[in-house]
Amino acid sequence: MPGVSTVVSTLQAARVRLLPLWALSSSFRTMLEAGQNLLLVLSALFPIVNPLGGSPFFLALTAEYAPEARKALSWRIATNSFFLLVGSYFVGTHILAFFGISLPVVQVGGGLIVISTGWTMLKQRDDDPGPTVSGRILSAKRSIP
Repeated sequence: MPGVSTVVSTLQAARVRLLPLWALSSSFRTMLEAGQNLLLVLSALFPIVNPLGGSPFFLALTAEYAPEARKALSWRIATNSFFLLVGSYFVGTHILAFFGISLPVVQVGGGLIVISTGWTMLKQRDDDPGPTVSGRILSAKRSIP
C-alpha cells in the first residue's frame, strides 16, 4: 500500500500535467462552453417537459394501440414537441415584442393559471370527478401510487 507521501507526490505531478483553462485552444473552449450550455438547457427543460409524469397518461390513452402504432405516435409527439420548443425559442421573443408583452407579464399570467387550477382542485367535491378527457385517464390516475 503506497504511503501518504507517494500519493501526494502523484497528485502534485498530475496537477502539473493538467493545462489551465486559458491554455486550451479556442476551439476546445468553444466546444466546452457549448457542452455546458447544452447541459444547462436540458436540465432546465426536463422538469418543464416532465416525461416521467406524462408517460402514464400516454400509456392510458394508447392502451388499445398496437406496439408499432404506439412507437410511431411517440416519435411523432417527440418530434413535434422538439420543433415547438425550438420554434418558441427562436420566435417567442419576437411574438411577445409584437404584441407588446413583457416576460414578467407572462410569468404572472402563468402563476395565475397555476393558482386558479390549484384553487379549483381544492374546492372540488370528492364525489365530483371533474372534467376528464375520458374515463381511462381517471382510472390511470387512481392506479398511480
